[in-house]
This record gives sequence, structure tokens and C-alpha cells, in this order.
Amino acid sequence: MFKDTISYIFREFITIRTEQLDEEEKQVNLVQKSILFWLILNAQNTRFGRKHNFLKIHSIKSFQKHIPISHYADLKNDIIDMLNGKSNILWPGKTHYFAKSSATTAESKYIPITRSSLTRCHFKGGKDMIAFYFKNNPNTKLFSGKVLSLCGTFYPYKNNPEIETGDISAIITKNLPLSAQLFRFPGPELALRDGWENKIEEISEIAINQNITGIIGVPMWTIVFIKKVLEKSGKKSIFEVWPNLEVFMHGGISFKPYREIFNELFVGRDIKYIESYNASEGYFAVQDDLAKENEMRLMFDYGVFYEFIPVPLYEKKDYKAITISEVKLNINYVLVITTNNGLWRYVIGDTIMFTSLSPYRIKITGRTKQYLNLYDEEITVENVENAITNTCKETASQIENFTMCATLPDKDGRGHHEWIIEFKKLPNDLKTFTKILDKKLIKENNDYADRRINDCVLGLPIIHSVPSNTFYNWMKTKNRLGGQFKVQRISNSREYVDGILEFIRL
Repeated sequence: MFKDTISYIFREFITIRTEQLDEEEKQVNLVQKSILFWLILNAQNTRFGRKHNFLKIHSIKSFQKHIPISHYADLKNDIIDMLNGKSNILWPGKTHYFAKSSATTAESKYIPITRSSLTRCHFKGGKDMIAFYFKNNPNTKLFSGKVLSLCGTFYPYKNNPEIETGDISAIITKNLPLSAQLFRFPGPELALRDGWENKIEEISEIAINQNITGIIGVPMWTIVFIKKVLEKSGKKSIFEVWPNLEVFMHGGISFKPYREIFNELFVGRDIKYIESYNASEGYFAVQDDLAKENEMRLMFDYGVFYEFIPVPLYEKKDYKAITISEVKLNINYVLVITTNNGLWRYVIGDTIMFTSLSPYRIKITGRTKQYLNLYDEEITVENVENAITNTCKETASQIENFTMCATLPDKDGRGHHEWIIEFKKLPNDLKTFTKILDKKLIKENNDYADRRINDCVLGLPIIHSVPSNTFYNWMKTKNRLGGQFKVQRISNSREYVDGILEFIRL
């Protein structure tokens, strides 16, 4: 009875929220301007606000004039002061939580998570994701059971035990309102426990007897968990364990390379997929139409003011940013955010492209640092994910994970793209797979195609097929299991490729 009441209330919320979003789309410039001046008004007496004369900012142009584009290094000293317990630095009051980046050899980043960003951004985004799912599936019985959600953990900051740092999923889980906790599994005490492998052993044991109707998670770790549940239950199909499972809500990494694996795991049932763009820095977009794969609706009332820099300009360090009223379709933009966690004109590191301007929908095309350009080929994450997904379809193969970079030039100045691929289902012939992958990349990217002419700049790709669980075991050695940790797809550095090759030689 209680769950029926909640479901009824939520359906009423959907109607109101949908009407609100439709109105906001009609006046998106005004909505974004209102958000910006709400942020400025709240932070005008912070140290950052006083330094940049927030009291003198009266327009978007003056905002852009007074405040420079920033990267983490530019805000690092302010964030360190916040970690040490100082108040009113980037945002009013004291910040108690910081999302810690998943750095390997690089220095970790600490992203402030304020109470305002939790309630007005992350929680609101999660609620809207469920709302869009209900709108697309009016007969859903999602609330008849529980939604499985795995998360990382967090710890007291080493220099200030009053501050807690860790995975954004853990911080959200810790602070979820009771109404949301009632519908999720596992409970916070078990979900937040340290030790990823021991934790999933215990959770999977209990999960077998739960009525799981939905799953929220990063694709890679969700696959690991489902396999563990099947192993423990002795069942061949996950629907023998969870007969009422109906939706997988995912984010954090592109779903394209994993779709075939999930289709196989969910064979025999019309499972729905819904994507969200929820990063440590904020919740930005939700898939509002389940028929439009890889497209998400940008949300404008989450306490985030958006700006966009065309990728070619950003690479030239020309940081002239535009606002939502100036964006165009099919152009790669670097995303710049100003948020209620104290990130001011901050380059989040993602590149996006608009697929629709009514409503404003985006797709994530890559990362500013995951942009392979050693031979001026300008390969993006989207290029390689499209190429490998289509190659797998043509060769009837499946992959679990991959990463790639470029070799250094030989004495003639020629190089290769070097791939490490963990196959779930091997192609019949790796040489044929390599040639088809090369053709798909040529079709995806004209600059790559030019450099492949007569092997003059780039030769045929080099592919290393590695044993099952290689990526999992390598990430385990780096203490990078679970939560928001993910595999870096492409890099101008050889850190990932050389690290994994060295690991499998041991």
C-alpha cells in the first residue's frame, strides 16, 4: 500500500515536472541567467567572490570578463584551504565532503560537494532520471521492488578528520533522503563498506533473495556483479534470480562497447536502458527519450551555469566561451561549468556535441585529455568506440574492455596506434579484425584516413589480445576497483598500455 502511494505521488510529480521543463525550454536563456546570478549572489561574500569583485558583476559579459576560465590547478589552493576546514572560500560556509578523483600516477583531485550541490543538483538529477523513465514506461512496476546500486566508499581526509573524501557515489549514498533509501539495495551500512571484492561477495549473497526491479551503475562493474550473482545462485539467467528486473540506469562511461554484453546478459527480456550524465562535479543531463540512444537532455535548473568552447579553439588555448543561446549542432565543445559547489568557469574535462536544440540534447564525445593527436590525427573517444563497436558486429566478436595509444615514431617518422583488447568472444582471425578496425576508423575520421594513405604517417594498428580479467586484475593492483573508477580509452601517454603490457608479462 505504501509503495502504491509513493508510485501515485511520483506520477503526479512527473506531470508537474514535465510542464515545468517545457516552460524552461521556451526561455532557457532567462533560466540560465537567473541561475548565474543566484550563484553570484550566494557567493559574493566568499573569498573568491571578493577577489573577483562579484558585487560589480551585472551581466554575463561582465561575469566572463571578471572571472577567467579555470582548471583544477587554478582552484587547487582554495580547495586545499577548504580541505583544511576553512569557511567561505569558494562557496558559503564549510564544505564537509569532497569527491576524490580516480587518479593513478597523477595527483588526486578533490572536488567540493556542498549541501546545495547534493540537494539542488545530484538528488534532483536522480529524481528526474526516474521521472523520465516513468514517462517513457507508464506501466512500470519499478517501485514494487528495490533498485540495486553499488557504490564506492569514503574516508576522513588525512590532514583533517572532520572532512570526508572519496567516491561521489558513496557521498550521495550517505546523504540520500530516507524516501530514496527505502527503495534501494543494499542499505547504506553495507553499501559504504570498504573493500570492493569482499563487499560484492557479501552483497551478491544477499541480493539473490531480493526483489530487484532496477539496477543503477557503471557498466563495467555491473557486469562483474551480475556474473558474481549468477555464480552464487547457480542460475543461467539473471531473470531466474530477479524475475521483475526491468531497467538498467547507467552512466560514467560510454555504453556502446558494452551493449552487446548486456543484451546477452538480458537475453529473453525487453530490458530498458536509460543514461545519465552524473559526474563528481555535478549532474548535468538525463536521457529523456529512451528511443534516442546516447542522447541526453541538458538540464538547466540544477544550480549549474553552462558555457562552451569549440574544441579547436580550446586546443589553441583560445578560451573564448559561448553560452547556450549560441551553440550549434554537430560541433565538438569543451564543457565549462559554474556550479553551487564553488567551481567557477571550470573546465570539467569532457567534450560534448549537441544533437538537438529543441529540446537541448547532447552526447558525450570524449575527454580533453583523451584525444589522441600524436600524429595530428585528432582521434576522439567517440571515434574509437564507434569503430570498435562496428568492428565487433562485423566480426561476430565481443569485447570486455580496451585501451589504446600511439607508438613513438620510428626513424622514418612513422608510427602506429597500439591497442590492448580484452575479448569476451574472440574474432575468428585477429588479423582480419585489425584490418576491419582500421577501415572503420578511416570511415570515422578523415584526419586518420589521410595519415593512413600508403602507410606514410601511420601504419596498420597493432592489437594485443589479453586474457580474460586482465583489466580487472591490473586495476586491482592500482587499488581502482568499483565505484566511479573506469578504464581510460585513449591517451597521448603510454601509461595505460605500457602498464598493462608490463603487468601481463609478470
